[in-house]
Amino acid sequence: MVSRYGDSVKFHIHTKPDALVSAVDLLALQAPRRGGRTMKRTFDLPTGTMPLYENSVAFLEQLLRRARGIGGDSVRIPVMFVGANASLDEFTVIRNGVDSMLLVPRVGHLNSALRLAVDSAGHITGGMIPISGTQIIGTQ
Repeated sequence: MVSRYGDSVKFHIHTKPDALVSAVDLLALQAPRRGGRTMKRTFDLPTGTMPLYENSVAFLEQLLRRARGIGGDSVRIPVMFVGANASLDEFTVIRNGVDSMLLVPRVGHLNSALRLAVDSAGHITGGMIPISGTQIIGTQ
């Protein structure tokens, strides 16, 4: 992932069976014109907790894989937002037809949900959060 300032983040998601994740390695590289500092950190996740980082589609798809593995039309999944200010939370993943899923935060309602379009393989093809206007555009 690269920011508009030229900073970048590389990550490695340590996956386990059933789409579970044990840890995430983050390597943050500051752009040379901004000092060029490097920060590496490993986040060990509590059992059953899924990682999220910014609006990374890779992390979101891993969360959807886990929800599909659990099964059902509505699944609650604990998450850890990894990064400088790591925190724990919970999302409800709601299947909304064959090509749509909603991620609803624990404290929130459907207007604050991340609405995701998915293809038959479960890959995210787009998405948005209505309340903020945040969009994921054409990932395929």
